[in-house]
Amino acid sequence: SEAWIGQLVTLYAVTLAVCGPILVKVTNRFSAKTVLLWTIAVFVFRTDFIAVSPNFTLLIIGRIISSAAAALIIVKILALTAMLTAPQNRGKMIGIVYSGFSGANVFGVPIGTMLGGWLGWRATFVFIIVVSVVAAFLMMRYLPTPAELSAVSGDTSDTSSQYKILNRAEIIKYLAVTFMLLTANSITFVYINPLMLTNGYDIQFVSIILLVNGIAGTLG
Repeated sequence: SEAWIGQLVTLYAVTLAVCGPILVKVTNRFSAKTVLLWTIAVFVFRTDFIAVSPNFTLLIIGRIISSAAAALIIVKILALTAMLTAPQNRGKMIGIVYSGFSGANVFGVPIGTMLGGWLGWRATFVFIIVVSVVAAFLMMRYLPTPAELSAVSGDTSDTSSQYKILNRAEIIKYLAVTFMLLTANSITFVYINPLMLTNGYDIQFVSIILLVNGIAGTLG
């Protein structure tokens, strides 16, 4: 039902928020490349688990693990971007990297919606697996080794300093804005599909609307 779909999205978001900082702290002692490759392997395996899950309970378990893996991937990628970029260009480069998430909204959501409408919801997760495997090969090829990372960023032995919050008030303010924006965005993506389908629109038209919504979000 629509309510259960909404709960799955909520579960994904809560796991993302809770597990991200914890997993980053736990994995600080290991190289970023190793952590990212193992994490995306877990993400692919758990997404595959979701695609073949025979009941809702196993789907929830797979969703929790895959969202925890996604949280670690996002934070590590953004941290690597900051470490590999000159200070004066860090804001711009992080913005460029983060635009990939907007790109996922523009193209991934409509494609996943169409696949789900044509072939069933499991096909959407198979599509995610294929994209993730491609991303894993790109990471393996292009992510810097620990030696290369040290040469670029200098001494990285005290990695915990990368995650210290310098101004808590500013961080809370930006987190609040981000929280409200992502909440509104998630509600749109979750409920626009059943809302339009129950009012007589077909899945192709819903995909077009999601594409327009994603483009508007990216431009905004």
